[in-house]
Amino acid sequence: MSALAGVRPLRIGIALGAGSAAALAEIGALQVLREAGLPVHAVAGTSAGSVVGAAFAAGRLTELHEALTGLSRSQVVRLFDWAWPREGFLHGRRALEYLAPHLGERIEELDLPFAAIATDLERGDEVRLTRGPVFDAVRASIAIPGIFRPWRIDGRLLVDGGLVNPVPVSACRELGCEFVIAMNALRLRPEFEVAASSPHPDADASEAAAPETPEPGLLDVVARASDILAARIATSRLREDPPGFLLQIPVPDVGMFDLHRTAELVEAGRSAASAALPGLRDALARAVPLHRRLFGWPRRSGSRAQLAS
Repeated sequence: MSALAGVRPLRIGIALGAGSAAALAEIGALQVLREAGLPVHAVAGTSAGSVVGAAFAAGRLTELHEALTGLSRSQVVRLFDWAWPREGFLHGRRALEYLAPHLGERIEELDLPFAAIATDLERGDEVRLTRGPVFDAVRASIAIPGIFRPWRIDGRLLVDGGLVNPVPVSACRELGCEFVIAMNALRLRPEFEVAASSPHPDADASEAAAPETPEPGLLDVVARASDILAARIATSRLREDPPGFLLQIPVPDVGMFDLHRTAELVEAGRSAASAALPGLRDALARAVPLHRRLFGWPRRSGSRAQLAS
């Protein structure tokens, strides 16, 4: 019997957070929820979370996992095409072209409703991309300022959605979800209490015991600064608009481009999700309105209500 057997579902959405390579841990967490029999009705993703989310919504999560796990460090380096000095160091097209076969073609044709979150660089507004080519939506969502060139869609110059909504709970609600499971691999502020929390695997007993780290390069500085900013914004937004359940995924310290460590990250996601299943089941049970418990549930139909594979 599956870990979530007997839980009569609300309309459930999954919000996949930013975090560069670390967000690939969300693949493992999604695998565990799928194996547990959790029905998912919509997904939203920000930055790297939009890559994972598109594959999940397309029913191609396994294919994405296999494509990333097979990469060596040297292959990862060759995926990133230099754009200097125009608007950012990298184009980002070559990496996405490698992943595109596992992300679907048009958002409205995916198995599940999907939203990729980006930021309008000129107005500072959050942009929720729910129609059109998946490639364009994901490319805009991952455009970390200073690293990847911005991406233009319908006349708007778009950059990384982590600037405005790093863990897109609100986007899932806009897609009609009653219960949102948020997945996050960013290091939130310590005062923010999270579900399924556990010590970070790289945490030391004291700051004094922390080993010296080598001086980071320019790309590392920009990437780490982006993650710090996204984590602070995520802390604030999750406090103001909490999900039905927050799965905080402790991940090892990885660089932005460490895609060759996908297997390690996926295992971290699987471990976190497996440990969180009892809490998630309880949260779902508490969220079911009393009248539904008493009088049963309407029958759902349609391919977009099925769990992505």
